[in-house]
Amino acid sequence: ASTAIALTSPSPGAELVKSDPAPVFKWALYTGATQFELILAHVNGASFYPVIPFPGQTLNLLTMDSTTWQAMPTGAWYWTVLGKDASGAATPSGFTIFDLEVQ
Repeated sequence: ASTAIALTSPSPGAELVKSDPAPVFKWALYTGATQFELILAHVNGASFYPVIPFPGQTLNLLTMDSTTWQAMPTGAWYWTVLGKDASGAATPSGFTIFDLEVQ
């Protein structure tokens, strides 16, 4: 079995334009995961700021709200999805990271 949730959209290196509607993030379901947390992290010099978590997701997609979308700084971002099982333990043990560019 894979040790990471498969991220499906937006694809690695995607360019998202702020004048477009807020993006939809999608990922594959993972056996045993009952909740998901999508995490977005903006590259800011040698660190990540802001980091925007979306915990408690029960579906395998997140349509970002317009307020959050418009407040996101332009530039390089990374995103991933972490899973939790019914008892709150992390599942799977690993994760995949995709990059995207907000313009």
